[in-house]
Parts: sequence; C-alpha cells; structure tokens
Amino acid sequence: MEVCVNVNQIAIRMKIASLAVLAVVLSLACAAAQTAAPSASPGVDQNAQRITQIFTASHISPDWFTSKFLEQVPVSKLETIVGQLKFGLGDFKSVKKSTQANEDQFPPPWGRYLATFKQGTDDIYIHLDETGKVEALFFRTPHTTF
Repeated sequence: MEVCVNVNQIAIRMKIASLAVLAVVLSLACAAAQTAAPSASPGVDQNAQRITQIFTASHISPDWFTSKFLEQVPVSKLETIVGQLKFGLGDFKSVKKSTQANEDQFPPPWGRYLATFKQGTDDIYIHLDETGKVEALFFRTPHTTF
C-alpha cells in the first residue's frame, strides 16, 4: 500500500490548526458586548468594511480598535494572526454577511461574516462600539478548499 503525502498541505493544515489556538487569544477580548451597534450610512456595512480593511491594509492601525481590545490583543499579535490566515488560505478576496444565524455565544449586536480567500473561507464574528471601533473580534477555524 502506497501513501502519498503533500508536505505543503500538511504545513498549511498545521498552521490552520494553530489558528484555533490563536482564536482563544482573541476570545479573551470578546466579552459579550451590550451596547448597540454603531449607526452607519444607509447601505454601508461598517463591519464588512472593517474586516476588509484588516485583511487588505499593509499595516493594521490601532486606531481601528478600542483600547480594551488592544489591551488583550496588541496589533502585532493581530497582524500575526491575519498573516497566518492569509498564509493558510491565500489572498483575501471578499467578505459578506453570513446567511447563517449567530451561534449562542455571539448574540446580536455581534455580526457574523464569511471571509473568502483564494484557498478557503473563514467565519468571523465582529462587534464595533458606538464610534465604529472594533470592540471584539473572533475568527472561527478556517476551511480550506484544495
């Protein structure tokens, strides 16, 4: 019996598994938010805009996050997580509001989004404060498409 193992796929899967551990770090910053979601201009999805910004900017700005979030997850750690997601899933393509209901631990006003990458997707939960800053962010285990 012959077994063929693709070393690159194993490395990518190991990176993706490590993201599950990093999600725990992010969850520390994700206390259930009780404030209302920030008001936005009609037709503008601030959550989707912020997720896109996080994945497409050359550097993540601390101005996009509340000080409470940054106490738990410094920008350098978030940049590492985003880099690992992009390494495992390829280039970021798009984000859209998920059609699935939120899981119980993420009640509204949390937003649930599906980020699409070249080689997979990731389910992301986000909550912005009343000023539009990220108050909480949680990446679920990504799904690869080989």
